[in-house]
Amino acid sequence: MKIMGIIEPGRKYLAEVSQDEMEKFMNKYFRNMPRLEVGDTVDLGKGYDFLEQTREVCWSVKELIEKGSRYIGPLTEGIVMMADGGKKK
Repeated sequence: MKIMGIIEPGRKYLAEVSQDEMEKFMNKYFRNMPRLEVGDTVDLGKGYDFLEQTREVCWSVKELIEKGSRYIGPLTEGIVMMADGGKKK
């Protein structure tokens, strides 16, 4: 992105941004973002929402742990055994 002008110091800019830069920023690689036309509005504040993705993963892990709690002990023991070369402790 190249700043071409300042509309409101510290708040609004006139900028040149490539399609590739926009796609990467919005996490829409490989031409998955429609070409922009004059007058289109893009909310750069949205960007790629890592917070929402992180929350979804945390809830999924929590759900997995709750559903599979009876298997965690045996799985952990099995992993430790494999790491120790098959010796049961």
